[in-house]
Amino acid sequence: MDHSNVQALRDLNITHPHVYKLGDFGLSGADIPDPYTFTRAQDLEKVYTMIERGVGELLARCHA
Repeated sequence: MDHSNVQALRDLNITHPHVYKLGDFGLSGADIPDPYTFTRAQDLEKVYTMIERGVGELLARCHA
């Protein structure tokens, strides 16, 4: 989920306090780019690394 997804939820008056972007976990709130928009392997690696880091931090928080 990126900023546009969060905004879409707000536009629908969904204001649950536990709506997060994956980038909120270990990535300082960064938006993770859509991997389907990239064709270069290095760009895909960057997105993969961001997802891996965000999911790792999310899981660490869930198990804390």
